[in-house]
Amino acid sequence: MSTIDIVFDGPPSHESGRFVETEDENRASISIGDWVERDDGYWALRIGDPRDIERLQACIDAALALHFQRYPHGRNNPGFCADCIAPYPCPTVKALKGEK
Repeated sequence: MSTIDIVFDGPPSHESGRFVETEDENRASISIGDWVERDDGYWALRIGDPRDIERLQACIDAALALHFQRYPHGRNNPGFCADCIAPYPCPTVKALKGEK
């Protein structure tokens, strides 16, 4: 996903459009946050800080690099994790990449 559209039913003005939904670049509806009622009477669509996502991705990349350094996949047994002898990608790699 490269873009996120926050869709309204009208343009910004003194009578602004109302929120419709959030969509990806293919106009498919996506969930990007949580609606929270604030103590000032307003509602907010709370979206995680994208810098946290970048930091998390850096941690995942580092963990993957360490895993591959410790357990060279396919060196002696192509297609298998040298540590757990599971078909590549092994459960560790899948978990770090967020795959099921």
